[in-house]
Amino acid sequence: MSRLIWICFACLLSGFAHADFGLPPEVKLPAQVGVSDGQELLHEDLAEASFQQDATGAESVVRRGEHFKRWLRYTPAAGEPALGFYNGSEERIFNAVAATLKQAGWQQVYVDETKASSVFHYQKPGRELWLRMDNDAPQAYVGLELIVPASVVQTWQHPVPKATAEAVASAQNFPYLNPMPGSSAPEGARADGPLDVSLAFGANASTDPVLVGSAVQTRSYQGPKTLSTLQFMTEQRAALKQAGWQLLFPKDDADHETGLLIAHYQQQGRNLWVRMSIEFGARYAYQVVDLGAEDWAAALKKDCSLPIYGVQFDTNQATLKSASESVLQKALATIQAVPTGVIEVQGHTDAVGDDASNQALSDRRAKAVLTWLTSHGVPLARLQAKGYGETQPIADNDSDTGRARNRRVALHLAGCSKP
Repeated sequence: MSRLIWICFACLLSGFAHADFGLPPEVKLPAQVGVSDGQELLHEDLAEASFQQDATGAESVVRRGEHFKRWLRYTPAAGEPALGFYNGSEERIFNAVAATLKQAGWQQVYVDETKASSVFHYQKPGRELWLRMDNDAPQAYVGLELIVPASVVQTWQHPVPKATAEAVASAQNFPYLNPMPGSSAPEGARADGPLDVSLAFGANASTDPVLVGSAVQTRSYQGPKTLSTLQFMTEQRAALKQAGWQLLFPKDDADHETGLLIAHYQQQGRNLWVRMSIEFGARYAYQVVDLGAEDWAAALKKDCSLPIYGVQFDTNQATLKSASESVLQKALATIQAVPTGVIEVQGHTDAVGDDASNQALSDRRAKAVLTWLTSHGVPLARLQAKGYGETQPIADNDSDTGRARNRRVALHLAGCSKP
């Protein structure tokens, strides 16, 4: 009797494919399903997917957990008709896969009329899985997407920035921003020019840009293959908050689709901006501006002129926004560190609009900054205000980035000539 039971069990298993698809062991597939050339497994530690909840398909619920996704290939069994259009191919694929899954303990939750899309649920003590199957019969593709509901325990954090700015070599991590576990060594880069943080203020970069700093340091990493956008956004948010950063974009903790974070740290005399982003393939980057470490006074003496990014105005107005305060305070400290000479506060625009309007706007904005500086203790005799409109671009006016750099306030040391 025991030998007969073993033979029957072996017969049952013979209908399962033995290829290693990289899927959870609960997923059993018929022998007709095999690996499709060029279609690799997507496996992420934390992601989301939506599944119909009943046979009507009227309601779907988003499940979060370990994520698997792969396209496989269906090869008809001996004597089975070739796959094609309008010949019941979708139903044959569905029947073969569904029968094997049900033998392995899965419950069918939903299937559409064409049998091209279906949902299955597996639940045993301590183990639950959700599976969606989408098949494209003419192409012989079987698409599987699974979620194993679970939460990921975060095991890392960002250090709190120290009170004194650190010197960081390009091959080193930022001392206050750790890479995510399992990441490669950093690739470092430095670029002169400001960092675009427009999204942090709900601004449109092409019409009302918000730029900060004069140099951007970047560290790029290759994350582990199992790193998803959701995990990146979730864990970076938590780590930044714990270290005292103010998260400015996205505003909603549940918003992770963009794969982009902007945060600001302004404590212990530090003034740090970071823009974090992740791309497909788990490659991610930290772009940092350390405003506190930038020596604006030295740059002004050396170059005679200093563009100041981060001074924000209402659109087409000369009214300073409160978000400009930290940048204006640094401009104030810069002037105080250059105790002699007259400083010309300059206003500049891009080439969009007519010349007269741009000239008038740049005049008003230069005067608004001068007024702020004098109200904070700079003698009026040390300052002049002048608008230059669109006449002194420092970048091209053919791109959003170039126009954003041209729309600026600058300090110019009168009588200074650059060597």
